[in-house]
Amino acid sequence: MADDQTNEVDRSADATRASRRLARLLVDSGILTEENIAEAQAEHPGEYLGDVLIREGILLQDYLNGLLIRILRIPYLPANCCNIEPGVRGLLSETFCREHRLMPVSKARDFLTVICANPLDEEALADIEEKTGLRVRRLLCTSEQMEGLIDKEYSGTQEEHFPIEMGGQPSNVESDENQPQEKGADALVETLEAANDGEVENRDAE
Repeated sequence: MADDQTNEVDRSADATRASRRLARLLVDSGILTEENIAEAQAEHPGEYLGDVLIREGILLQDYLNGLLIRILRIPYLPANCCNIEPGVRGLLSETFCREHRLMPVSKARDFLTVICANPLDEEALADIEEKTGLRVRRLLCTSEQMEGLIDKEYSGTQEEHFPIEMGGQPSNVESDENQPQEKGADALVETLEAANDGEVENRDAE
């Protein structure tokens, strides 16, 4: 019981720190005011700010994704299009993955690619680097997608795969030939980074 309470406190502290980072990004970008954020946090203390804002309809998921992609310069990949390399999952415990809403995806040289719903959880990412001795590369997904991926990997739940649109949402395409082939995340990282960089450059040009 004491361990459960300690873990709950740790999760709340991590969420609070990540929320502060996101709040600063939102305020500095002129998207929300400090008053908007304080009001949302007052009603949902201890929760990650991004989840609160989306659930309350204050921010759209796509808008938050776009902000994180732009500011953090990390690729977005729908978690249901992610193929976990054999043996990589065992690098982190199920408990750790569920607490921090992330999954290891692939390992290449000194890098571990991790898909995460909260890329601002820097304490968790630092902990991974300390535990594994590897440098972490991040992929972004949504909280809902992450829950589905973790359930699939740890309880055998099968997820349907959809084609990827760079806008961040799966499209409904019935033809099998249009369905993407599962690839290791490292093979997708360079493609996604290039595409996301192109989107950033286009928006800046506008």
